[in-house]
Amino acid sequence: PFAFSDTDMTASAIMALMAADNNPENQSIQQGLEFIRGTQGEDGGFSSDGYSELNAASTSWAIGAIWAVGENPNGEEWSTTANKSPVDYLLSLQDEDGWFKWTSDSGMNKEWMTSYAILALLGEPYSLVPDCLTPTPTLTLTATPTPTQTSGSTATPTHTTEQVPTPSATPTETSTATPTISPTLTPSQSPTSTPPPAYSGGGQVGVGGGTVTTDDGRITLSFPAGSVCCDTTISVEPCSGVTPAGGFRLGNICFSVTATRDGTGINELEGYINICVEYTDEDVAAAGGDPQLLELAYYDESTGEWVVLSTTADEAYGMVCAATDHLSNWAILIGEDSSSPPRWLWLVVASMGACTLAVIAAALARLKPRRARSEPIEPDSINRVK
Repeated sequence: PFAFSDTDMTASAIMALMAADNNPENQSIQQGLEFIRGTQGEDGGFSSDGYSELNAASTSWAIGAIWAVGENPNGEEWSTTANKSPVDYLLSLQDEDGWFKWTSDSGMNKEWMTSYAILALLGEPYSLVPDCLTPTPTLTLTATPTPTQTSGSTATPTHTTEQVPTPSATPTETSTATPTISPTLTPSQSPTSTPPPAYSGGGQVGVGGGTVTTDDGRITLSFPAGSVCCDTTISVEPCSGVTPAGGFRLGNICFSVTATRDGTGINELEGYINICVEYTDEDVAAAGGDPQLLELAYYDESTGEWVVLSTTADEAYGMVCAATDHLSNWAILIGEDSSSPPRWLWLVVASMGACTLAVIAAALARLKPRRARSEPIEPDSINRVK
């Protein structure tokens, strides 16, 4: 299933690649840095996707990736046109009591945000082999004296080291078998049993974020860290019988997204999430063949109107995506005039018509005989010329 690009995940991947002794000039690392750079705001901080709100979590992860490749997040290279660096933005979120806010107007998850910020400001990117594993040999040595007094000092350490690999091999087989079966069954069953997609599914998301995808893989909801305050159950179901917004027609997809916490339904989230929907051939045909004319919209129950959002069409994946903090009925909308020929065709026709008229006018001008001037020139006009 399609997952929207994310600053936090990209930064963590860069840190992992660098911890695995990759060159910072590695193409994957450089492309990841370019994506992260595109999510930076004028205040110096980073959002999770480039258009949602700047936040401490994404900024801290981005700073970690910058440190990991050997660059300075407080230098000119990462300063904005407003002369603000990622470090400037992160420090601006610190409360007078010392903890760090999630966003400029939200103090949610202060423990998480503060722990992220401290590592970022210390210039300590995450490592594949953290220093916290260092005490492990100490624990092994401490356990050695006890069996030494009982029986033999040589047999006991040898026995201990041989038992360690045995349990580690068992989980490896279990974890390998499980993913192999799941991906094989899911895609083959969905298209066969349900040719028209059902747009249904769900899952639970916590404060650390996550992804919810419908069973058919046609709808993906990406939750950045902090977009929900606590464990939240998300459900996606198809909807029908809705009326489109004025000036628009409903596309081929309509679905409802609901959220519950402790049995209570909610419509507004604490932060923005990304909703990506796979459009159909019928949607594109209704939009005159141009997927860029497709719009994602949600129904606002308080006003009784559809709210059309700024929508990005990713033609490579065949999806339209938008950011929102509102859960409701959702649909792909198409402008009523989009059934007419696409705009590029009108431009071609208009330019061809203009060229044709220009050619005809030039031809007529050549065919028309010039009439000799027979009127006498007035003396005063000669003086004026002089």
